[in-house]
Amino acid sequence: MPEPVLLIDLDGTLTRTELLPAIARHVGIEEEMTRLTTATMAGEIPFDVSFRERVAMLAEVPLEAVQEAILDAPVFEELLALLLEHPERALVVTGNLDVWVQPFLDRHGLAGMSSRAAMNDGRVTGVEHILSKDDALARFPGRLRIALGDGANDASMIRGAEIGIAWCGVHTAAEPVIEVADYAFAREETLCRFLRRLW
Repeated sequence: MPEPVLLIDLDGTLTRTELLPAIARHVGIEEEMTRLTTATMAGEIPFDVSFRERVAMLAEVPLEAVQEAILDAPVFEELLALLLEHPERALVVTGNLDVWVQPFLDRHGLAGMSSRAAMNDGRVTGVEHILSKDDALARFPGRLRIALGDGANDASMIRGAEIGIAWCGVHTAAEPVIEVADYAFAREETLCRFLRRLW
């Protein structure tokens, strides 16, 4: 049997909250950010269009504040512990910016793929490159690729994996994810029990 690798979304999958609305609280735009994030997750707005707009909305938030908000985000502890048993078999795949999520990945010793920020004088000025989650699949030819996510932008990764999982632990996974997933879970304990059989 090929060695397994778990490709896991970050927002609302490994974390117990969507990160950008949490960050938006710092500048009083949580309601608008939540609206955009919810519409994007449902597939109503293309991820690339929405993400550039959401990054622009957060332009005035200092980089350190964004990083701290992500570090403070609650996580699914049992799921994280499972990843840390074999971090070499896990990859966090997130559309969020590299400079935002890297401290989180470093803290937990996890590898990740993310979008790239455009920077000027230590500040995020925009998006240089938006990650296509399909790129994560291409990194692991010949492996048993298990993909786990909840938003519409996870659908292609979940469809292309040998085992695709829709995660409904924070909210119901987006319809495009449900349509292509092989399995769906809403309880962390049940999900981790299933993953351990493959791990």
